Amino acid sequence: MAATSATNAWAVDNRSHEDSRIWHWNGKRWSRVASPAIAGQTYSLGGVAATSAKNAWAVGTSSLGHTVILHWNGARWKRTPSPTPPAPVTLTWGVPKSFRAALYGAPNEPSERRRTATISV
Repeated sequence: MAATSATNAWAVDNRSHEDSRIWHWNGKRWSRVASPAIAGQTYSLGGVAATSAKNAWAVGTSSLGHTVILHWNGARWKRTPSPTPPAPVTLTWGVPKSFRAALYGAPNEPSERRRTATISV
């Protein structure tokens, strides 16, 4: 979950048989917000980060194992090209105004084959 104020918070939930759902808190109630479809795939979001009501990011993986990065521009969620080949994704904060999406390969892969990307927000 990520919040920038008492009237702006985001949360994602994980569903194995369909796309993750994205929820927004407006200070009074949670509501589901439409997220983009990926042709022939579903996806599971594992984290969300936000810096303002017009700037939020969510990361996860698709049913084909590809990374999924979504950006909220204040009006809608839009898919952003992923910086790495297929891998599970974890979200952690980096320096202010950016975050690091740590993109890992299979659990038995050596650490030098893991990938990270810093995304400015």
